[in-house]
Amino acid sequence: MGLTKSIQGRALRIIQALITATEAQGHKAALGTAQGAPPLRRRRKAPPHFSITTQGESVGFLVLQEQDRNEHVPTDKELADAKKYSWMRIARFDYTPSNRLRFMLHGGNPHRASEWADLPDRPSEDQLAEIAQEVGLRSEAAERKRRADQQAREEQQRRWEAAMHEARTAYAHAYRAKHLEKQNVRQTCVTCVEYASRYRP
Repeated sequence: MGLTKSIQGRALRIIQALITATEAQGHKAALGTAQGAPPLRRRRKAPPHFSITTQGESVGFLVLQEQDRNEHVPTDKELADAKKYSWMRIARFDYTPSNRLRFMLHGGNPHRASEWADLPDRPSEDQLAEIAQEVGLRSEAAERKRRADQQAREEQQRRWEAAMHEARTAYAHAYRAKHLEKQNVRQTCVTCVEYASRYRP
């Protein structure tokens, strides 16, 4: 997971509590596809460490260790290299791992939030109920969407069947009208021939 040893135990206890709480609601947990810690600039788009699935909706969880940012003080070597090489850039900040955690949720329709982080007066442990509730809310939204999609498909099927019935009825009516018209023309022609032969001079 790319966490330092000082925070691993705490992170795993929170994950265990979250999985236990969501499984008690009938959800299922599974390992994710993350392969270690992503680079800082890409960590928000990294694959999940684990996922919780409910009503066919999978919510991925990415657990990140927050970084403290401090102004970088260039070393003598960095200053010398920057003078020597025009392409050399000295970093503006230094990043060091902190003991704060951040939980990021991906997937489903967000309700309250998609991120929960340690706060000075509210650690992640105190936010577990909200995270578990968010999974439940996304599950309910997924079920509502599934039902709405099913109703839309059924309505579309009904409209299609009604349109086909109407088209068949219109075709049958047009066919009968054309057939009767042909019969009428034929009968008229026969009548004309008989009239002409009867009164031929």
